[in-house]
Amino acid sequence: MNHFDVDEKQLTKKIKKRMNRKLTAIVTISVAIVATIFCIIQFVVFPFINSLYYNPLDGRRNSIGVSEWGQMSIDMSVFSELHLPGYEIPFIFTKPRGLGVYDLTLYQNNAFRNYSETVYQSQIVRGRMSFSFLNTNLFNGMSLQWIPAVYGNYTDTETWPLVDAAVRTELMQLPVSAQVKVFLLFENPLDMQALEQFVKQSAVEVYWAGVRCGEEEFYWISRYGFSPIGKRIPLSESAYLAEQYPLLELDHTDAWGGERRTNMDMLTAQNYETHFMSMLNFMSSRNEFLEIIGFANDYAKALEYVRENGMWCPGVVVSGSLDEIIELASNPLIQYIAIDDVIVSVFSRP
Repeated sequence: MNHFDVDEKQLTKKIKKRMNRKLTAIVTISVAIVATIFCIIQFVVFPFINSLYYNPLDGRRNSIGVSEWGQMSIDMSVFSELHLPGYEIPFIFTKPRGLGVYDLTLYQNNAFRNYSETVYQSQIVRGRMSFSFLNTNLFNGMSLQWIPAVYGNYTDTETWPLVDAAVRTELMQLPVSAQVKVFLLFENPLDMQALEQFVKQSAVEVYWAGVRCGEEEFYWISRYGFSPIGKRIPLSESAYLAEQYPLLELDHTDAWGGERRTNMDMLTAQNYETHFMSMLNFMSSRNEFLEIIGFANDYAKALEYVRENGMWCPGVVVSGSLDEIIELASNPLIQYIAIDDVIVSVFSRP
């Protein structure tokens, strides 16, 4: 082997080393560029695009702390208490599926049927919610529009006594084992002090109390209301801005307490007022959520009306045994009664 061959081999090795270093540098830089682009897309571009649309996972978490429970659970929990007498949508499981796309699983509790649960599936696609059958099911029975909701559009005063008489006759024909859910209209709307006494002194369970929030609402209609017994799965104060929305949740005594909460007898008319006005104030700030579900209530206007005119309750939604409901129907406070649901026996299936 001559000297020239040795130099050639060394030169070849040096060239290979340099090429390997350059190749390694190019690969490293390329990987870094790709990783940077990926990070920018993942953590800058995607969040920016998602921020342009309603994100149901934004905001604070619900009281149980499940990671999928985000802002929409809080929004829907407050919305359902305001508008769905005897029903509650306490949480929504949400799974991100892409840019502005979220799969939703909504759980609706029926308080009268022992908090039996109905599950609905839906999806949000870049600011639009897929309703399919949700409009006719999830939001069925909204508000205390009791005559249209239960008996059709019988809104003239001459028809009401006939409807009321038919309901009272039907009550007398039910078996003694029956549990009954009814809409009650008061002879005259109750202020919150009178409502407090009604809730505490009645043997029945008061699921929902309507509140008049505008001159356009007749005394047989209330588009807004609240639950004097709180939510079955309440929001903890960590789930919302408690200073801005005091008593947005009426009672925090038990995360799963439902009708068995410990301090319901301690709640006052002032608590009712604070709670209800906080819900109106909260919903007035949730325009994106309201657009998603397709409702356009003017909560700010309703809140202004209540502040100027006070809180007056035209009617309530209650449940009890047949004897309790019949006795309540004879109360001079009650003007009209409408049956909403009946469980024939405690052994009946939901």
